[in-house]
Amino acid sequence: MLTKRIRTSHELADTLEELAKALRMLPEFEMHPENLTQPSRQPSAPDSGHKVPSRMAELADTLHSLQRDDAEGELNALTLPALRQLSKLLQIRIPSRATKAETVRMLLEQVFDLPSGQELIRTFHTRNSGGARPARRLQPKLPVR
Repeated sequence: MLTKRIRTSHELADTLEELAKALRMLPEFEMHPENLTQPSRQPSAPDSGHKVPSRMAELADTLHSLQRDDAEGELNALTLPALRQLSKLLQIRIPSRATKAETVRMLLEQVFDLPSGQELIRTFHTRNSGGARPARRLQPKLPVR
């Protein structure tokens, strides 16, 4: 109703009449100054319409102890906003344009695949050589003068 472009004074009068009719359909209230002040707007988080499960913190704590297949089932049962909330709790960066399947895959990689791969790299030398890995020098050798 008020989105149309008003070009003449007659169009303005017609719009004001429509507005008056709409106001008359609303319940009547007293016009005190406290009723006319606008409430201060509190900044609120954007509501995407999806409810994030309240058990998100619990899932973030127990995700590491689950088997990978069980964790994948739990993650697939969540909505995309819930998965993004979980990734924030786990401090895992997920691109904002990632789909649900990509988000689940990235979470599984970060929680299950990368730590096991790092452990494999860490223990590779000791498994294959049979002995302990020689300690490396932390300080570079300085030339003797």
